[in-house]
Amino acid sequence: MLRREWFTAAELAGMSLPGLPASARGMQIALGRDWSDARFEGVRWRGREGRGGGVEYHYTALPAPAQAQIVSAFNDVAHAAERAGAQDRGAREDLWGWFDRLPERKKAEAHRRLEALDAAVAMSGARIGRTEAMKIVAHARGIGLSSLYAWASAVDAIQRHDWLPYLAPRHSGRAGHEVECAPEAWDFLKADYLRLERPTFEACFRRLERAAAQHG
Repeated sequence: MLRREWFTAAELAGMSLPGLPASARGMQIALGRDWSDARFEGVRWRGREGRGGGVEYHYTALPAPAQAQIVSAFNDVAHAAERAGAQDRGAREDLWGWFDRLPERKKAEAHRRLEALDAAVAMSGARIGRTEAMKIVAHARGIGLSSLYAWASAVDAIQRHDWLPYLAPRHSGRAGHEVECAPEAWDFLKADYLRLERPTFEACFRRLERAAAQHG
């Protein structure tokens, strides 16, 4: 669906459409055969409402190359996808920018968690189920099974190439002692970040910090 389908001769002339004049008068002459024929009224041309009156042309009255250019410029779906893509890129940049600013010890911990999850994923298969693989990895690496499942939950529905920042420790206790992030906090963060409005990760994390302070 197009955002617009009807245009004045001046608007069409200003688009530098292929094979068509670049002046409003030239465009009127090029399309005159359609708007002067009553059979095409409301289909290829119509009276323009509002101040000044005049005539508007439907984009399908134009030659195919010009139609293609207008469809490309006014396609709602294409523009929505482009905007969404730009927002996604911005959100990922915020996420990785936050991760890059972390202390090295937190980055190292994120890598440790990632390696554990990768090991569990690699071990899971037809002969060893996910539950058994998680138990084996947790035991072999000296990790609490509940912690391993919490890390897996943190990256649920997240693309593998973005797991690392999601696995970085978020909270620290007294004297710099790290503690696990509460499941409720992770649920809050993911629900906020995955909203259709596509907020930035840093904005979501700030809201999480405020909520954590309010709820202890």
